Amino acid sequence: MGAAETESRPGPAVQPSALSLNNIIVLDTGVLGMLVHPTETGEPRECKAWLKQLDIRGVVICVPEIADYERRRELLRMRSAASVTRLDELKARFTR
Repeated sequence: MGAAETESRPGPAVQPSALSLNNIIVLDTGVLGMLVHPTETGEPRECKAWLKQLDIRGVVICVPEIADYERRRELLRMRSAASVTRLDELKARFTR
């Protein structure tokens, strides 16, 4: 065996037991659309309740830049200033 083969290799930076994907939710544009929708009935209401429960449980909520950009672009195209404001508030709440 050569020296390179006998050297110990470092372990992973994060131990598998320390990272659980059950505690991280990444929101896509569809969910973002329901969360910023002005309607307080039906699917948007259910989606908002779901997000609130996740937040209460301490789940990490992520809003990817690309999802924010795509949803924001569509809201601006629709001239929905109130929904853009709600998107700003949502992103500020879950940006760490």
